[in-house]
Amino acid sequence: MSSNNSNEHIVKQVVKDTIGEYPKDSDMFIELGGNSIIALFVMEKLSEHGISITGNEILGEPIGKWGMNND
Repeated sequence: MSSNNSNEHIVKQVVKDTIGEYPKDSDMFIELGGNSIIALFVMEKLSEHGISITGNEILGEPIGKWGMNND
């Protein structure tokens, strides 16, 4: 499994654990019920896995693009 595939799985699992729904690549965090407070929790959880992401990425990019620059 490549690093990006591993990151993708981790990102989606963290979102599922946080929001309760396994996201598709095209899903937007806000549309799944996320908000800025939950985004902080997601950022912390992803950081524990070595995935660096900003609040702007979480709130403004489809979930499938998160963590793509973390190898």
